[in-house]
Amino acid sequence: MPVMDERLIRYDNIDTLLSELVRPQGLKAEEKFKSLCMCLHDDDIDRIYESLRARADSLSIYWLIRYLVAIERPSGFKKLLALVQNENQLIRREASLGIAKIDQESRIDILLKMLELPWEREVCFALKHLGLLRMTKAVAPIITTLKRHKGDDEVSLSAIKALGNIADIRAFAQLEDMAGRTKGKVQEESLFALSKIMRNISTLYMVRYLRSGNPRIREIAYRFITRSQSVYSEYRIAAALTRDEDEALKRNILSWIRSIKTDRLFETVFGLLMSRESGKMRMMAESVFRNRITPRTMRWL
Repeated sequence: MPVMDERLIRYDNIDTLLSELVRPQGLKAEEKFKSLCMCLHDDDIDRIYESLRARADSLSIYWLIRYLVAIERPSGFKKLLALVQNENQLIRREASLGIAKIDQESRIDILLKMLELPWEREVCFALKHLGLLRMTKAVAPIITTLKRHKGDDEVSLSAIKALGNIADIRAFAQLEDMAGRTKGKVQEESLFALSKIMRNISTLYMVRYLRSGNPRIREIAYRFITRSQSVYSEYRIAAALTRDEDEALKRNILSWIRSIKTDRLFETVFGLLMSRESGKMRMMAESVFRNRITPRTMRWL
Protein backbone atom coordinates (compact mmCIF):
# COMPACT_ATOMS: atom_id res chain seq x y z
CA MET A 1 0.00 0.00 0.00
CA PRO A 2 1.42 3.45 -0.93
CA VAL A 3 2.64 5.54 2.01
CA MET A 4 0.12 8.31 1.25
CA ASP A 5 -2.80 5.88 1.27
CA GLU A 6 -1.64 4.38 4.56
CA ARG A 7 -1.39 7.84 6.11
CA LEU A 8 -4.88 8.77 4.91
CA ILE A 9 -6.29 5.61 6.45
CA ARG A 10 -4.58 6.45 9.77
CA TYR A 11 -5.90 10.00 9.61
CA ASP A 12 -9.41 8.76 8.93
CA ASN A 13 -9.18 6.42 11.91
CA ILE A 14 -7.86 9.26 14.10
CA ASP A 15 -10.64 11.59 13.02
CA THR A 16 -13.23 8.96 13.85
CA LEU A 17 -11.73 8.38 17.30
CA LEU A 18 -11.59 12.10 18.01
CA SER A 19 -15.17 12.58 16.92
CA GLU A 20 -16.29 9.92 19.41
CA LEU A 21 -13.97 11.15 22.13
CA VAL A 22 -15.15 14.75 22.27
CA ARG A 23 -18.86 14.05 22.32
CA PRO A 24 -20.20 15.12 25.74
CA GLN A 25 -22.20 11.90 25.96
CA GLY A 26 -19.82 9.77 23.92
CA LEU A 27 -19.94 6.06 24.73
CA LYS A 28 -16.90 4.16 25.90
CA ALA A 29 -14.68 7.26 25.92
CA GLU A 30 -11.89 5.50 27.79
CA GLU A 31 -11.76 2.70 25.23
CA LYS A 32 -11.56 5.26 22.44
CA PHE A 33 -8.81 7.06 24.32
CA LYS A 34 -6.79 3.85 24.69
CA SER A 35 -7.09 3.32 20.94
CA LEU A 36 -5.97 6.89 20.33
CA CYS A 37 -2.88 6.31 22.46
CA MET A 38 -1.79 3.64 19.98
CA CYS A 39 -1.32 6.39 17.39
CA LEU A 40 2.36 7.13 17.87
CA HIS A 41 3.67 8.25 14.49
CA ASP A 42 4.91 11.84 14.56
CA ASP A 43 2.38 12.69 11.85
CA ASP A 44 -0.39 11.15 13.94
CA ILE A 45 0.67 13.12 17.02
CA ASP A 46 0.68 16.33 14.97
CA ARG A 47 -2.82 15.65 13.60
CA ILE A 48 -4.28 14.84 17.02
CA TYR A 49 -2.64 17.92 18.51
CA GLU A 50 -3.82 20.30 15.80
CA SER A 51 -7.33 18.88 15.76
CA LEU A 52 -7.98 19.01 19.51
CA ARG A 53 -6.20 22.33 19.98
CA ALA A 54 -8.29 23.89 17.20
CA ARG A 55 -11.48 22.91 19.02
CA ALA A 56 -10.14 24.69 22.15
CA ASP A 57 -13.08 23.64 24.36
CA SER A 58 -12.33 22.31 27.82
CA LEU A 59 -13.14 18.68 26.96
CA SER A 60 -10.87 18.69 23.90
CA ILE A 61 -8.01 20.24 25.89
CA TYR A 62 -8.54 17.65 28.63
CA TRP A 63 -8.18 14.75 26.19
CA LEU A 64 -5.27 16.40 24.36
CA ILE A 65 -3.20 16.80 27.51
CA ARG A 66 -4.03 13.30 28.69
CA TYR A 67 -2.91 11.98 25.31
CA LEU A 68 0.38 13.91 25.28
CA VAL A 69 1.19 12.69 28.80
CA ALA A 70 0.17 9.08 28.10
CA ILE A 71 2.19 8.54 24.91
CA GLU A 72 5.47 9.58 26.61
CA ARG A 73 7.09 10.86 23.42
CA PRO A 74 9.58 13.76 23.14
CA SER A 75 7.40 15.36 20.45
CA GLY A 76 4.45 15.13 22.85
CA PHE A 77 6.43 16.82 25.62
CA LYS A 78 7.36 19.66 23.25
CA LYS A 79 3.67 20.16 22.58
CA LEU A 80 2.96 20.25 26.31
CA LEU A 81 5.49 23.06 26.58
CA ALA A 82 3.76 24.86 23.71
CA LEU A 83 0.43 24.54 25.53
CA VAL A 84 1.82 25.96 28.77
CA GLN A 85 3.03 28.93 26.68
CA ASN A 86 -0.48 29.52 25.30
CA GLU A 87 -2.20 32.86 25.94
CA ASN A 88 -5.28 31.04 27.23
CA GLN A 89 -5.10 30.71 31.03
CA LEU A 90 -7.29 27.59 31.13
CA ILE A 91 -5.03 25.80 28.64
CA ARG A 92 -1.91 26.81 30.60
CA ARG A 93 -3.40 25.55 33.84
CA GLU A 94 -4.40 22.17 32.40
CA ALA A 95 -1.03 21.80 30.66
CA SER A 96 0.77 22.51 33.94
CA LEU A 97 -1.16 19.72 35.66
CA GLY A 98 -0.17 17.38 32.83
CA ILE A 99 3.49 18.34 33.07
CA ALA A 100 3.47 17.34 36.75
CA LYS A 101 2.70 13.74 35.66
CA ILE A 102 5.47 13.10 33.11
CA ASP A 103 8.82 11.44 33.81
CA GLN A 104 11.20 13.38 36.04
CA GLU A 105 13.94 14.16 33.52
CA SER A 106 11.52 15.53 30.92
CA ARG A 107 9.57 17.35 33.62
CA ILE A 108 12.66 19.18 34.87
CA ASP A 109 13.54 20.40 31.38
CA ILE A 110 10.04 21.81 30.87
CA LEU A 111 9.86 23.32 34.37
CA LEU A 112 13.14 25.14 33.80
CA LYS A 113 11.77 26.61 30.57
CA MET A 114 8.60 27.64 32.40
CA LEU A 115 10.68 29.94 34.62
CA GLU A 116 10.96 32.26 31.63
CA LEU A 117 7.20 32.60 31.14
CA PRO A 118 5.62 36.03 31.70
CA TRP A 119 2.80 34.72 33.92
CA GLU A 120 3.18 34.64 37.69
CA ARG A 121 0.99 31.55 38.20
CA GLU A 122 3.03 29.37 35.84
CA VAL A 123 6.38 30.63 37.15
CA CYS A 124 5.31 29.87 40.73
CA PHE A 125 4.08 26.43 39.64
CA ALA A 126 7.47 25.66 38.08
CA LEU A 127 9.35 26.91 41.15
CA LYS A 128 7.23 24.81 43.50
CA HIS A 129 7.77 21.61 41.53
CA LEU A 130 11.50 22.21 41.00
CA GLY A 131 11.80 22.57 44.76
CA LEU A 132 9.90 19.33 45.32
CA LEU A 133 12.24 17.52 42.91
CA ARG A 134 15.29 18.85 44.86
CA MET A 135 17.50 18.90 41.77
CA THR A 136 20.68 20.94 42.27
CA LYS A 137 20.81 21.80 38.54
CA ALA A 138 17.82 24.05 39.18
CA VAL A 139 19.60 26.25 41.75
CA ALA A 140 21.19 28.74 39.33
CA PRO A 141 18.01 29.19 37.20
CA ILE A 142 15.92 29.67 40.35
CA ILE A 143 18.32 32.34 41.63
CA THR A 144 18.14 34.08 38.23
CA THR A 145 14.33 33.98 38.42
CA LEU A 146 14.42 35.39 41.95
CA LYS A 147 16.53 38.33 40.78
CA ARG A 148 14.41 38.91 37.67
CA HIS A 149 11.20 39.09 39.70
CA LYS A 150 12.60 41.35 42.41
CA GLY A 151 9.66 43.04 44.12
CA ASP A 152 7.15 40.29 43.27
CA ASP A 153 6.45 38.70 46.65
CA GLU A 154 4.61 35.67 45.27
CA VAL A 155 7.43 34.67 42.93
CA SER A 156 10.03 35.53 45.57
CA LEU A 157 8.36 33.32 48.17
CA SER A 158 8.05 30.42 45.71
CA ALA A 159 11.70 30.75 44.67
CA ILE A 160 12.94 30.97 48.25
CA LYS A 161 10.91 27.92 49.30
CA ALA A 162 12.33 25.99 46.34
CA LEU A 163 15.91 26.94 47.28
CA GLY A 164 15.22 25.90 50.86
CA ASN A 165 13.92 22.50 49.75
CA ILE A 166 16.95 21.92 47.53
CA ALA A 167 19.23 23.16 50.35
CA ASP A 168 22.29 23.74 48.17
CA ILE A 169 25.08 25.93 49.60
CA ARG A 170 25.26 27.90 46.33
CA ALA A 171 21.99 29.60 47.26
CA PHE A 172 23.28 30.87 50.60
CA ALA A 173 24.58 34.27 49.45
CA GLN A 174 21.34 35.13 47.63
CA LEU A 175 19.20 34.05 50.58
CA GLU A 176 21.43 35.97 52.97
CA ASP A 177 20.92 39.06 50.83
CA MET A 178 17.14 38.53 50.80
CA ALA A 179 17.07 38.08 54.57
CA GLY A 180 18.97 41.34 55.02
CA ARG A 181 17.00 43.65 52.72
CA THR A 182 13.42 42.37 52.90
CA LYS A 183 10.72 42.35 55.53
CA GLY A 184 7.74 40.25 56.52
CA LYS A 185 7.03 36.89 54.91
CA VAL A 186 9.88 37.12 52.38
CA GLN A 187 12.43 37.75 55.12
CA GLU A 188 11.09 34.98 57.35
CA GLU A 189 11.02 32.48 54.47
CA SER A 190 14.60 33.45 53.57
CA LEU A 191 15.76 32.78 57.13
CA PHE A 192 13.90 29.46 57.19
CA ALA A 193 15.52 28.45 53.88
CA LEU A 194 18.94 29.39 55.29
CA SER A 195 18.30 27.17 58.31
CA LYS A 196 17.60 24.23 55.97
CA ILE A 197 20.91 24.79 54.19
CA MET A 198 22.81 25.00 57.48
CA ARG A 199 21.57 21.55 58.45
CA ASN A 200 23.79 20.17 55.67
CA ILE A 201 26.89 22.19 56.57
CA SER A 202 29.68 20.72 58.67
CA THR A 203 30.30 22.51 61.96
CA LEU A 204 33.84 23.25 60.80
CA TYR A 205 32.51 25.29 57.87
CA MET A 206 29.95 27.22 59.92
CA VAL A 207 32.41 29.99 60.88
CA ARG A 208 31.44 32.23 57.97
CA TYR A 209 27.83 32.30 59.11
CA LEU A 210 28.73 32.76 62.78
CA ARG A 211 30.31 36.03 61.66
CA SER A 212 27.39 37.21 59.55
CA GLY A 213 26.43 40.84 59.93
CA ASN A 214 22.80 39.73 60.21
CA PRO A 215 22.03 38.81 63.85
CA ARG A 216 19.19 36.50 62.75
CA ILE A 217 21.60 34.48 60.59
CA ARG A 218 24.15 34.33 63.42
CA GLU A 219 21.38 33.09 65.68
CA ILE A 220 20.48 30.27 63.28
CA ALA A 221 24.15 29.30 62.93
CA TYR A 222 24.73 29.22 66.69
CA ARG A 223 21.58 27.21 67.23
CA PHE A 224 22.91 24.50 64.93
CA ILE A 225 26.43 24.60 66.31
CA THR A 226 25.22 24.15 69.90
CA ARG A 227 23.48 20.94 68.82
CA SER A 228 26.76 19.33 67.76
CA GLN A 229 28.04 19.33 71.37
CA SER A 230 31.64 19.02 70.16
CA VAL A 231 34.76 20.56 71.68
CA TYR A 232 35.11 22.77 68.60
CA SER A 233 31.55 24.05 68.93
CA GLU A 234 32.08 24.84 72.62
CA TYR A 235 35.06 27.04 71.74
CA ARG A 236 32.91 28.90 69.22
CA ILE A 237 30.07 29.26 71.73
CA ALA A 238 32.46 30.59 74.37
CA ALA A 239 33.84 33.12 71.89
CA ALA A 240 30.34 34.36 71.06
CA LEU A 241 29.39 34.70 74.72
CA THR A 242 32.54 36.73 75.27
CA ARG A 243 32.63 38.95 72.17
CA ASP A 244 29.18 39.26 70.61
CA GLU A 245 27.45 42.51 71.51
CA ASP A 246 23.92 41.22 70.87
CA GLU A 247 22.63 40.42 74.35
CA ALA A 248 19.47 38.73 73.06
CA LEU A 249 21.59 36.37 70.97
CA LYS A 250 23.81 35.57 73.94
CA ARG A 251 20.79 34.74 76.10
CA ASN A 252 19.50 32.44 73.37
CA ILE A 253 22.88 30.70 73.12
CA LEU A 254 22.83 30.09 76.89
CA SER A 255 19.35 28.58 76.60
CA TRP A 256 20.57 26.15 73.90
CA ILE A 257 23.57 24.78 75.84
CA ARG A 258 22.88 21.13 76.67
CA SER A 259 26.24 20.13 78.14
CA ILE A 260 29.63 21.55 79.09
CA LYS A 261 32.73 19.55 78.17
CA THR A 262 35.51 22.14 78.16
CA ASP A 263 37.07 24.39 80.77
CA ARG A 264 36.74 27.34 78.43
CA LEU A 265 32.97 27.15 78.11
CA PHE A 266 32.55 26.52 81.82
CA GLU A 267 34.70 29.52 82.71
CA THR A 268 32.85 31.71 80.21
CA VAL A 269 29.39 30.82 81.54
CA PHE A 270 30.59 31.09 85.12
CA GLY A 271 32.07 34.49 84.31
CA LEU A 272 28.68 35.68 83.05
CA LEU A 273 27.07 34.43 86.24
CA MET A 274 29.50 36.42 88.38
CA SER A 275 29.68 39.48 86.12
CA ARG A 276 27.84 42.77 86.10
CA GLU A 277 25.87 41.80 83.04
CA SER A 278 22.11 42.39 83.06
CA GLY A 279 19.96 40.45 85.46
CA LYS A 280 18.45 38.44 82.61
CA MET A 281 21.91 37.39 81.44
CA ARG A 282 22.95 36.24 84.92
CA MET A 283 19.68 34.33 85.30
CA MET A 284 20.30 32.50 82.01
CA ALA A 285 23.88 31.68 83.06
CA GLU A 286 22.61 30.38 86.39
CA SER A 287 20.05 28.19 84.62
CA VAL A 288 22.85 26.56 82.60
CA PHE A 289 24.46 25.30 85.81
CA ARG A 290 21.22 24.47 87.55
CA ASN A 291 19.91 22.36 84.67
CA ARG A 292 23.14 20.97 83.19
CA ILE A 293 25.24 20.02 86.23
CA THR A 294 26.88 16.59 85.85
CA PRO A 295 29.53 14.75 87.88
CA ARG A 296 32.07 15.94 85.35
CA THR A 297 31.21 19.63 85.79
CA MET A 298 30.95 19.37 89.58
CA ARG A 299 34.76 19.47 89.82
CA TRP A 300 34.71 23.06 88.53
CA LEU A 301 32.38 24.23 91.35
